[in-house]
Amino acid sequence: LITTCGILLAKRYRQRLVTCLTITYNASNDAFVLATFKKSHSYKKNSIEVSRADVLRGCYHNLRYCFRRFRILGLQFSNLFLCSRTLRYFCDLLSCCSTLEPKTLRLCDCYVADLQHDALMRLMNLCAKYLIVLSFIVC
Repeated sequence: LITTCGILLAKRYRQRLVTCLTITYNASNDAFVLATFKKSHSYKKNSIEVSRADVLRGCYHNLRYCFRRFRILGLQFSNLFLCSRTLRYFCDLLSCCSTLEPKTLRLCDCYVADLQHDALMRLMNLCAKYLIVLSFIVC
């Protein structure tokens, strides 16, 4: 029974695709884009957009079922304005995502202003269980 459970669990994890979730800002649509890139096919992505107005109003989208076929092993914030309000919003949004297992957290080309300690700690706590690599990239 123990061996069978282990095999079934391994099959379950093998079926889920490994991916990276990238959060960027699309100025032409005035929206944040959450895109998943499959590890084996970096050009293929699934994405959803969250309008900046929704972020400012605090209107949350339910991501519980959006990424259930993926294992999100990377989380990247790229090319966006990052303040405490925005960061708290995305932490709340991603906290319901059961497949979020980020081993890598990357903040890349972000404009940081009014970023308070508690918001950054919230992000770190969201990722803390799995996190191995933390990187800040500035160009």
